[in-house]
Amino acid sequence: MGLAAAIGVGAVAAGTVASSVISSSAAGKAADAATNAANQNNALQQSIYDQNSANLSPYNESGTAATNAINGLLYNTSDTAASQQAYANWQNST
Repeated sequence: MGLAAAIGVGAVAAGTVASSVISSSAAGKAADAATNAANQNNALQQSIYDQNSANLSPYNESGTAATNAINGLLYNTSDTAASQQAYANWQNST
């Protein structure tokens, strides 16, 4: 192999190594960007969920109270005092 061929092979090898280092760095940056985007998306989804839970909380509490009152009126509970109180509340509401 001549000197020119050896220089050519060396240049190709150096170019290949440099290219793989650059590609590896770019792939790492792309993976980091994708991870960052996924983390931001998860945070946004959590924020939306938390806000929806807070917005619906009064309705959940009202529903629970209403269910307890209905169960009391139907004597569908082992707590007779709650049943009597539900009946008294109903009588006083009319």
